[in-house]
Amino acid sequence: MFSLWGVKCPLQVPEQREAERGDRNIGTARYQYDRVHAHGLYDVEVDTSVLDIDECVKTIMEALEQERLPRAFSQLRQKFVTDGSSL
Repeated sequence: MFSLWGVKCPLQVPEQREAERGDRNIGTARYQYDRVHAHGLYDVEVDTSVLDIDECVKTIMEALEQERLPRAFSQLRQKFVTDGSSL
């Protein structure tokens, strides 16, 4: 089974990272921000502006260890394939 993880943060965080890296096209983060999470369904979500990498990993690992059945992919399939919805 597959789990869908949402790795999120407020828009200003990826915009700042984009500018600091110096090798990114400025504006890409803003362009992608709403699109990448448009479906809105995840089995586990973490916020990289609040949690450091170790805390994100811990959150995801705890969810996997709880053996919760992943639901996001099946819900997305139902919404977009069976029902014919669009983003």
